[in-house]
Amino acid sequence: VRKLGCPWQPELGIGALAAGDVRVITVGLVGELGMTQEQLDEVTAREQAELFRRVRRYRGDHQPIDVTDRDVIVIDDGLATGYTARAAVEALRQRGAVRVALAVPVAPDDEAAELRAVADDVVTVITRPFFFAIGDAYDDFSQVTDEGVVSILGQAEGRPRSDI
Repeated sequence: VRKLGCPWQPELGIGALAAGDVRVITVGLVGELGMTQEQLDEVTAREQAELFRRVRRYRGDHQPIDVTDRDVIVIDDGLATGYTARAAVEALRQRGAVRVALAVPVAPDDEAAELRAVADDVVTVITRPFFFAIGDAYDDFSQVTDEGVVSILGQAEGRPRSDI
């Protein structure tokens, strides 16, 4: 899943992408910002390319895990706008997941409530009425590198795919 950021303020999410041609856009916000279709298409193309790159890098020769008729838990580091979580839930439903639960350590009250209409379950540890950034809830909010992700997935290689 990749966040779609506003071209002149990339941390401001205007939507998200997920594998399987899922795109979630906040049309009202895009309109309020005065973004053109060309700008939206440019941001989408750039993030789609990064999404494909990461899928190839992280998955390697493995096929996606079959989630048809299964319960799935999406775990995220936290919700800011909730767009990436929405895109992930939608992508899993398209792939046949029966139930999709969302688990996050931190979220704004209103986003957690709104996502309950999208996911079958939403579990949060901390919800706050006034929310500035996910990183505020962490002592260390460093990004995980591609090498770190590949290493973790490599450690899981010996386990059955359903355990990854």
